[in-house]
Amino acid sequence: MNRIACILMLALAGPALAADLAKVQRPFVLFTRDEATAIRARIEREPWAKAAAEAMAAKPARDADELLLYAVMGNRAAGDSQKRKLLSLLKAPDPLGAALEWRLVAYDVLYNELTADQRQALEQKFRRYIQYAIKPGGTYDTDLYNNAVNYARYDGEDGKYTRTNWLPNIIFPWKTSANLAALVLLDEKLIRDTWAVHGSLQWYFDEYLADGGFYMEEFGKMLSTPGALFLYCMGARNAGLDELGFGYKGKGGATMRGHIESMIWITYPRVDLGSDRPQYPQITIGDLRPYPPFQYATVKGFFANGSGGNELWHQAGAWGGTTRGRSQQWDNDKTPKMGLRLWFELGHRFWPDAGFDYFLAQMRAPGEDRYLPQLLSNIEAIDPAKVRPPAAVSAVWPQRGLAILRHKEGSEHWESPAPAVALRLTTPYAHHVNDALALAGYYAFNRPIYLNPKSDPGYAFGFSRSVRSHCSVMVDGHIKVDDWGKTGSIEPKFTDDCTTRQAFEPEVKFVAARTKKRYEGIDETRALLLTGEYLLDVFSCSDAKPHTYTWIIHSFGQGQTDRSVGWKPSRDLADLIPQLTDEWSLPTEGRDWWVTVGQGRREHEPADSPLTDKWFNRRIGVVVRMLGEEGTTAYLARTPLPRADGNKPPPVALVDGVTILAQRTAPSTAFVALHEPFEGGTAKIREFRRIAQAPQALAVAVDNDRLLLRIGDGHDQPVTLEGGGESFTFADWVYVRIGKDQVTVRGDVRAMRLRVGEARPVLMVNGNKAAGRVADGFLAFP
Repeated sequence: MNRIACILMLALAGPALAADLAKVQRPFVLFTRDEATAIRARIEREPWAKAAAEAMAAKPARDADELLLYAVMGNRAAGDSQKRKLLSLLKAPDPLGAALEWRLVAYDVLYNELTADQRQALEQKFRRYIQYAIKPGGTYDTDLYNNAVNYARYDGEDGKYTRTNWLPNIIFPWKTSANLAALVLLDEKLIRDTWAVHGSLQWYFDEYLADGGFYMEEFGKMLSTPGALFLYCMGARNAGLDELGFGYKGKGGATMRGHIESMIWITYPRVDLGSDRPQYPQITIGDLRPYPPFQYATVKGFFANGSGGNELWHQAGAWGGTTRGRSQQWDNDKTPKMGLRLWFELGHRFWPDAGFDYFLAQMRAPGEDRYLPQLLSNIEAIDPAKVRPPAAVSAVWPQRGLAILRHKEGSEHWESPAPAVALRLTTPYAHHVNDALALAGYYAFNRPIYLNPKSDPGYAFGFSRSVRSHCSVMVDGHIKVDDWGKTGSIEPKFTDDCTTRQAFEPEVKFVAARTKKRYEGIDETRALLLTGEYLLDVFSCSDAKPHTYTWIIHSFGQGQTDRSVGWKPSRDLADLIPQLTDEWSLPTEGRDWWVTVGQGRREHEPADSPLTDKWFNRRIGVVVRMLGEEGTTAYLARTPLPRADGNKPPPVALVDGVTILAQRTAPSTAFVALHEPFEGGTAKIREFRRIAQAPQALAVAVDNDRLLLRIGDGHDQPVTLEGGGESFTFADWVYVRIGKDQVTVRGDVRAMRLRVGEARPVLMVNGNKAAGRVADGFLAFP
């Protein structure tokens, strides 16, 4: 007999092993009796907690409020309200809604208020619910659902789940509710068997979560599930089944802690909003990403006008309610889901060493000297002077398809102006857009520099789904196709066939990603070397036949060029990217070229813009430089602004987007670019030049730095490049910084002849002093 059949029989049969959990005292999910007593004591002891309880009693806004008022404060009206909602399930037809968590918590809290008949009726209702809610691909069951086209398409086809063939934000609430239903019934065998079904909680941690805890949809969709997972894990721990919750570690290393910590892993350093409450943005990808300059954020911050702040709860019809509605797709009501702020409060409660309290302290409202948590989290107010930031690191997450380089690592990272950049690899994810090998954000001076815009209302189609709207390279975009995403062109593919190289040294962070499957048969490598001053960005494309390669960067502000060198208004890109406006082009004739983008005030800035003088007076921007190659045309244009949704007026963008492009037609090419963010209106780098270049190797100079890179097969084998009197024998990658007193080398250097002038510096190679000889203005090694 298979596991599903066993569960169906067990769900109807009744508690076979419930005696094992007979000693569990209710309530035990949202809080225990002792925890309720502790919350009551905090209310009596702490003025902020008393004020929160009084405000809650005056206007309970959520089911959680009423349950806490009843269990902690003895509020009979709140208890009666919850009891009515709970018993209303007995009159609701099957199937019930996808997100029953608060009704199930109410069953636990109100258990002793129910009659024996009410308990029995609810138990049978929950057992029946478990049957259909936990069934893999259950929404394809036409006996229960009449909407296989509009609803079941979000479920795992044929009852088999992968990381990308279903939408957990819509389907997984069924699974968490089924598991929580088994838990509140205190039927141990039913609990364990429900947990172990394909697509259920064990599978979620074993197979779905990536690289220790990453959600595999667009990150904005993750809001649907962690709150219910917390409720389950809390109840499992209190029932003595911690190995099924907080204590479980999936086959790939995923844990509940890692799942919540993943939000920290994708967080950038703070962004100054012109107030004393900065934002801490996230890597933002997917088809609902907001328009720049502010996208998804771990800490949303507050503008100087007081707007902003993190929400406590989120509601979306697609994420499930308690009863089915008239809509073929969505439930009748919308069960509120805990927001990230509540995840971090509970995360701080259970893992106080993780650093969640640091981010909570940054969520304080203007004028608050402490962060005041929700009573249900059962934690103390947080003093920002006493929190310790978690250590930030650079990382590559191949399963999630992301890499992040942080120039300054450690606990100082979060408030540092040092740069950070993310790279999307090629792994697929749900609610994706065509962003393979795109930069997924570049930040410096506590300010976004590059972000990928979405101009479409609602979900991304056309330009916003296309690689055109991403900081990447498009291949043969002029070849037209009729595709579901309405991009109208050949687009890059997702693939697991992507290899990475990486190194994270104090002076430089390096990553390179290679694939031959993004555009079938084209060997592509994107390599990034991040220092405190600049980002070297090399995008190599190689094939036996010619292609049109278009390199794209999206920034915002005002673009500036040297019009004296031949920049002219043009319409060259009207067919490839018709959404661009105010296009200028430069036939480079093989010369190096540059564009400056300044984040200055627009001529007609909206009067109600939250961006104040503090934002503009820092005069932040970026210089984009590219080494010359024959056949290159450079472009500067305006990024499309957000479009109107139906008859509504278009939203007003806080900034104007700037798009920079370079285009070549050849079998093979390498776009070699240098990105230099600046503050104060002036860039500092004087020189960016090519020392030497071969088909699979490159050496460049950036002022007193030398950067060496191997590409393609045999990248681990040494090659020698010479130019300008200098010579380098190296493999993989090398970074060299020439100082007056010291030459610092990182990477796989085998030999070099380096111009040092009159200096006689100490040579440090990979942290160790090395023997070098200085003669005639050159340093020789070894």
